[in-house]
This record gives sequence, structure tokens and C-alpha cells, in this order.
Amino acid sequence: MKIRTWIAGYFLAMLLCGINSYLTLKVGVIEEGVCITALLYAGALILMHTKVVSEELALVATMGSAGGAFGFIANFYAAFYLIGHPMTFWQMVIFSLLTSMLGLVTNIPLRQLYIVEEPLPWPGSQAAIATMNILGGNEGRKQTIVLFTFTTFSFLYVFGSQILEFS
Repeated sequence: MKIRTWIAGYFLAMLLCGINSYLTLKVGVIEEGVCITALLYAGALILMHTKVVSEELALVATMGSAGGAFGFIANFYAAFYLIGHPMTFWQMVIFSLLTSMLGLVTNIPLRQLYIVEEPLPWPGSQAAIATMNILGGNEGRKQTIVLFTFTTFSFLYVFGSQILEFS
């Protein structure tokens, strides 16, 4: 994989972490982040006139989704603080490691069942696959640019309206 994939995945994971923290605290919604991350990465590559590679797209989307999940976990720490039981640094580290390991242990058998043996039953997974197929193909370039532009302006409006206090 190219270094740009890892760098983009890292920054988009941080972006999705912030977005999920904001959305969870503001309206109680959490976004999986796979489709948004894939869209932002593919849109940036298309605007730079660079070929979109499916493997890169999948890796960046996975990294963005992991960052989005961490945004939810960060809210868990904030909730403990708000109820008067702040967690220490090491408690947060241990909690993060344990929940990550639990996720890995449960995902290994679920991968066999839901990906290898049967088609993906979750609508979010089906949407992510469809999105990546469209974004990775040449026929989706115009759609990707439109969606990328709309998503970028939406982010700017939502977060700008909070910073500048207009809405």
C-alpha cells in the first residue's frame, strides 16, 4: 500500500472520531463512517486526478470507521467524568485495549459466518460495498465529485454554524 493511504486513513479516522463525538453529544446519533470516509478519500483522489484503487479505498474506509468508533468510546469517558467518576489515563488505556480485544475475538467467528459463508446481511455493510464499487469505478467519477462537494459543504456549514453561532 502507498504511504498516502495510511496518512489519509489516519487523518480521516481523526476526522470521523471528532464527527462522531459531536454527533453523539449533540443529537445522539453515531455514524459508522465507512461510506463517508470512502467518499472523502475517493473524492480527494479524483480532484487530484489520481486513480482510485479499491484496496486503498477499503483500507482508508476501515481506518475511518475505526476512528468513528473511537469517537463513541471517547464519549464514554466523558460520560464517566460528567457523573463524577473520572477515569484515570491507565483506566482509559486498559478499557480501550479490552474492548478492542473483545471486538477482535467476536469478529473472527462472525467474519467466517457473515462474510465467507453468507452474503453480508447488514444494510450498512451492503451500502459500504456498493459505495466502494461505485467510487472505485470510472462510471462513478461525476457522482463522487458531486457527493464529495456536497459532503464538504455540509461539514463546513454544520461545524461553521456552531463556531460562528448561525443557523
